[in-house]
Amino acid sequence: ADLLLMHDNIDGLLVARDLARTALARIHGNFRRSLFWNSLFLLGGLFGVLSPGISAFLHNAATAAGAVSGIRPMLPSAEPSEESSC
Repeated sequence: ADLLLMHDNIDGLLVARDLARTALARIHGNFRRSLFWNSLFLLGGLFGVLSPGISAFLHNAATAAGAVSGIRPMLPSAEPSEESSC
């Protein structure tokens, strides 16, 4: 991929590499969790433990949980304000 440095130093490369590694680790983790849970839901449906409706709901819930986990770094962090530290 192309890279544009906005400053005179190459510290931005290290930051970009760390961000990419973190993002890739999150993607792999979400994929593994999704594969695990959806496999369990499929097996539950195959053996009659779960009804098709419940199995579909759980599948969609697992997908939504993976999406929320994926956007977690973009959510605002809860930083204490200067006023509350008095």
